Amino acid sequence: MKNKVVISIAKATVLLTLLTILSKFIGLVREMIYARNFGLTSQFDLFLVSAVIPIVINTSVIYLGQHYFIPAYNRVKSTSDDEAIKFFSTTFWSFILGGVLLAFILFIFSGTIINIFLSSQSLEYREIGTEIFLLFLLTIPINAGMFIIIAYQQANFHFIYPAVTQIIMNLVLIVIIIAFTNVFQIFVLPLAFLISYVSAFVIMFFPVRKFIKLNFNSIFKFRKNESNLSTVGALIIIEGLSLSYILVDRYFFGEIPSGSIAALNYAIIIFTLPVSIFSISLITTFFSKFSKFSVNNRPQLILDFKKAVKVNIYIMLPVSIVLIFGGDFFIEIFYKRGKFTAANTILTHSVLQYYVISLVFYSSYLVIVKLLYSVNKYKHVLIISVLAFLLKVILNFSLVNTLQQEGLALSTSLVYVFLFLTGSFLVIKVLNMKNRYFHFIDILYFLVNAAVSYLVSYTFLNLYGGLGIITEITSIVLFLSIYIINSKLLNDEECGMIANSVDLLLRKVKRQA
Repeated sequence: MKNKVVISIAKATVLLTLLTILSKFIGLVREMIYARNFGLTSQFDLFLVSAVIPIVINTSVIYLGQHYFIPAYNRVKSTSDDEAIKFFSTTFWSFILGGVLLAFILFIFSGTIINIFLSSQSLEYREIGTEIFLLFLLTIPINAGMFIIIAYQQANFHFIYPAVTQIIMNLVLIVIIIAFTNVFQIFVLPLAFLISYVSAFVIMFFPVRKFIKLNFNSIFKFRKNESNLSTVGALIIIEGLSLSYILVDRYFFGEIPSGSIAALNYAIIIFTLPVSIFSISLITTFFSKFSKFSVNNRPQLILDFKKAVKVNIYIMLPVSIVLIFGGDFFIEIFYKRGKFTAANTILTHSVLQYYVISLVFYSSYLVIVKLLYSVNKYKHVLIISVLAFLLKVILNFSLVNTLQQEGLALSTSLVYVFLFLTGSFLVIKVLNMKNRYFHFIDILYFLVNAAVSYLVSYTFLNLYGGLGIITEITSIVLFLSIYIINSKLLNDEECGMIANSVDLLLRKVKRQA
């Protein structure tokens, strides 16, 4: 029986990993279609600005569903399965009604909100922006209910169905945008999002419909529960502030050249791609360990934390080098087609370079914040998040006039460095760590390896000469190969840990084949 459970978990893990990779790929294809159809046009800028508040809210709800509902549901389920089902149903309707209320409030103030972002634009542009904004408001209650269902499925270890549903959402988006862009122009985007949300909601609702019963008395009790409201409120602020940097950037829409908002959007997609592929998987693996050892085994917790940060730095430093010096190659591969021109590539790469400065710090902070959550330091994370948001606002006003869109990207990078430093200081204090500078030593150590590897590969290819895609790919492969060889020669444990993880995954895949 135990072996069957292990095999079942292994199958689910492998399948979920493959679905996650497929989902990221389809999401990237979606962005490529955006680039082909809209490029760095003022219309796409207008869409990104008008839709930013609903998108930030919807994304916040995703994290809120994971960080609030799953732990709370598991606590209730530990005492009663029936009460857990009631809690799920009550939370679902509470979030739906909360989404409706929030959307209605935003509807009332829609004119004021749009004027804040588009005050320098023509009346026609403001009217288009308002229509996009209102269409996106319809997604807020749908998204709120859908992601509570997803959180419920995940809490019950049903990971495959939500993963497939999110893939379907992106596929619906892609099909509608390809088929109807010429008909609806920029309005195809909010319409496609709305249809994809409705489709996903119907798919997710159907399997759990028998558990969801509308009970206004239970909802009222939920809303009166101060513990629920304070927890939800704190998490909303934390998640909202962490996602609000794009909101602050888009406030400066009228002060930077046309197409700059779109360039920031395309650049941040590439910036977060390695984080999605590598860091999120790393964090998921180590988070369970953080939670397990947070109370009874602090030495092991410290050891696991150090390992997680070191592996992250080991991976992200060479990735940063590749994106700084060769990011234009990836931008051309992903985006350069249709309305996305060579000039667009140059502009997007210049923005990407400023983002990538902080890739190591940003991805490491994600590890840090998970550890802080595991030791219940939510208030500390909230304080750091508020300070980071204020710093972002100050830096934007300070840098936008001189550096334009690059200043907005640089301000984000500086905020991520701030989060890393303050988060590290807090972790060191909470865990009473003796070696307080281990992460800086690791960054310097791996930076030297990456710099030497890059210089060797650059010198070799400069002697070899040649242009084109083959040379670009060869230079990247050669750089990474030298970096890994150096690590093995120096007996870096991070290289071995990654190799063992890959080997374990391949063995699982082979066993299931």
